Amino acid sequence: MTYALPKPSPRLTIACEWLCLLVAIGLPVGVAGLWLTSNPADIYAATFDSDMMQSLPTKPQSWQRLAGAAITIAPALALSLGLLSARRSLGDFAQGRYFVPEAIDGLRRFAFWVFWAVTGSIIAPSLIGLVLTWANAPGHRELTVSLRPDQVLGLLVAGLFWIIAGVLVNANSLADENRQFV
Repeated sequence: MTYALPKPSPRLTIACEWLCLLVAIGLPVGVAGLWLTSNPADIYAATFDSDMMQSLPTKPQSWQRLAGAAITIAPALALSLGLLSARRSLGDFAQGRYFVPEAIDGLRRFAFWVFWAVTGSIIAPSLIGLVLTWANAPGHRELTVSLRPDQVLGLLVAGLFWIIAGVLVNANSLADENRQFV
């Protein structure tokens, strides 16, 4: 017995496609704007826990702000590249092209870039802590390491998409093989 699976909603797929584009553009701009224009206390609150905030300068130097922006923009750019890859796949899905190599490759690239974005978000607070406490007296510099549940989930999602893309490649190969028998 076979079951007919519902097709993805073209409207939802197109909405997600456009949302991917908006976030891919807005995220790096927002991250850079946060570091270059925000109050240091707001930056610290978004990056560190309350224990570390006591050892941070009340007014970071310009080079520290630029370094912080550069460090945090790297994961944002990786996520943007992933979202642009997903957007291309969503465009294929909206047109009913589920197994074309471009759509599958887009999912694989999405997984790749999300993995590096999450990895960067794990490393970034440690680097930023070092940059912001660089001018502190010896013994008062901070190195923090943390792993949040959302980061673990992000790594899991990247892995799942990588596996799904691999399954789609195999499904496409099987479909091609079946067509040759007919």
